[in-house]
Amino acid sequence: MYDIMLEVTEHSVMLYLRGKSQIKIISLNALIILVELYFILIILF
Repeated sequence: MYDIMLEVTEHSVMLYLRGKSQIKIISLNALIILVELYFILIILF
């Protein structure tokens, strides 16, 4: 299970996925935030 933290700025979004032993940092373009988050939620849940 992941701990999810979003850091939202005006032009970008940083998505932090903290697993058991690793931290994945995904930088998203502001124009595709919703699409990317939608696919990530599908993968995680």
